[in-house]
Amino acid sequence: MADSAISWGQSGILSMADSRKAVAVAAALVVTACGHIVLELLSLHGWIAGPVRGVGVHHLFSAVAVAGWAVFLGTEVRRAHGVPAEWGIGLHGWMSSAGPVLWLMAAGTVLLLAYGWIAGRLPLRATFWMTLVLYPFWGLAQQFALQVLFHRNIRLAFGARAWTIPMTGTVFALAHLPQGRLMLLTFVVGLLFSWIWASRDGSLWPIAIAHGWLGALAYYLVLGRDPLGELLFGGV
Repeated sequence: MADSAISWGQSGILSMADSRKAVAVAAALVVTACGHIVLELLSLHGWIAGPVRGVGVHHLFSAVAVAGWAVFLGTEVRRAHGVPAEWGIGLHGWMSSAGPVLWLMAAGTVLLLAYGWIAGRLPLRATFWMTLVLYPFWGLAQQFALQVLFHRNIRLAFGARAWTIPMTGTVFALAHLPQGRLMLLTFVVGLLFSWIWASRDGSLWPIAIAHGWLGALAYYLVLGRDPLGELLFGGV
């Protein structure tokens, strides 16, 4: 992107109002994630119950939150007269991120397959391949929230500080509470995704695909879970 330096918010280019808005958007995303996590933990422990069997309060909270964010993003698109290029959801410039992402996918695949072989979780279940098709779209949604709504905004507000990438990785890890192994994996991958997003041209598609591929492998090989089967048959 030609205006990537401005998009990332070097010191002094944002007005006070814009800086406050960037902080508010990042903070709102954190509040949304915390609300979902707290309600999910309360539901898992049976301390609160949803109105319908199989539908928890955290599901309802997430539905309302998604609707709220959709209204906000629609307003931003209308104000910008189109999808802002710095959101990274177009195809422009995706090749510049593809190289480091492919190395990350290759290394991650080897490590996850080795773990799965040691844990006796190979061969992969048949549902893995359908999960692999669907997961990148969920990965795109998560990386949009993480990189665009959180990471980009804290950099717009505070500049390219050394702590912004570790903070983004931490937020990504905390979003996967209470699964300890998954939190560790997502912290490391979150650091790498955030570095790629910040140091390249901001294209989300390569990291979304990597998120889907590595996430699917992690569920089946590290956690021993079938997320698609749980979603379809387990009432998750």
